[in-house]
Amino acid sequence: MGEDRLKLEPGMISEEAYEAAKELAESYSFLLKDRDYYKGKLKTYPHYTLDDVYYLMSQGTHEQTERVQTGSTSDPVSKAVLNAEKMLHHLNAEMDAEFQKEVLEPYRKICGRIEMFELCLRSLSRELYHIAVQLYVENIPKCKVKGLDGCELSRRRCDRAEKQILTRIADILERNQAFREKEE
Repeated sequence: MGEDRLKLEPGMISEEAYEAAKELAESYSFLLKDRDYYKGKLKTYPHYTLDDVYYLMSQGTHEQTERVQTGSTSDPVSKAVLNAEKMLHHLNAEMDAEFQKEVLEPYRKICGRIEMFELCLRSLSRELYHIAVQLYVENIPKCKVKGLDGCELSRRRCDRAEKQILTRIADILERNQAFREKEE
């Protein structure tokens, strides 16, 4: 384990940023699967309709009610019609808050991580991009990774390229974090 540790020079990226870059790169294919899962949930998001509200509010009110001399109706179904839009808004607001917490927030975080990783990939040189795609997008084992010329890379060359890739990603992550802190 000690040999695998990144030796960072002063002024270079932090070990924390390097580890974050490594975690982001290695989790990319899982992030894509998670995004698809939440995307499916987005498509099936239920909303109450006025018909649903009318049905809910009229449960057990099929018996005839008497008229009272107040000028307003005492029929629960009629009251439901008058209050249906208010109830519809309330029910959907409750559902929206739950949906926001359980689906939208995780979906946004996952999409943000995917977008950040893809931005990092696009910033790589052509050769490093080619290697990174094989390692992290296609999940090809290091011993099978090929260079631009189509020949398999040596394990040492692949390790060196991976270190360069992760260092570049870590640099972007650090600069992005510094920018966010500056904006706040």
